[in-house]
Amino acid sequence: MSLTDLKRTKPSILSDRETALTLEALIKALQEGEQGYRIAAAGSTIPDMQRSFAMESTTRAHFALELQTLARAFDAASEICPSVAGGLHRGGNEVKSAFTGKDDLTILLDCERGEDSALRVFREALGLALPDSIRPIIVRQAAEVHSAHDRIRARRDQLSAAWAR
Repeated sequence: MSLTDLKRTKPSILSDRETALTLEALIKALQEGEQGYRIAAAGSTIPDMQRSFAMESTTRAHFALELQTLARAFDAASEICPSVAGGLHRGGNEVKSAFTGKDDLTILLDCERGEDSALRVFREALGLALPDSIRPIIVRQAAEVHSAHDRIRARRDQLSAAWAR
């Protein structure tokens, strides 16, 4: 069942299982972002971009850990960890090859696409009737992902303009 299916079929507060599925989708998006930013940092040739990407990777790892802690409260830890870890292993090679041999502008474009994807997952989750105990945390994390997206876009525009000269 996808987050979109939950939205269409569930106007009341989500059950523990539905909350766990929502948290699983968010955790996966955050872990993919963590890995993507780590690889972007390694692929970038600009030191301040490398530092920014490394910081974003650390932030995503922290956010994922925070949601994993919440997921345990919904008795979801044993169900979440294997599927997310497996998806990360498969997705990691795709992410790594996506940044290999690319210039910094292309890396920024790829990071922006990754942030677009993460924002979609957060928007879908926030469209659901989340329990009051987790909504503020997801709102805060979504706001930070949105801010990171804006920083990436601004840096992309700045670098694009510099290269156009």
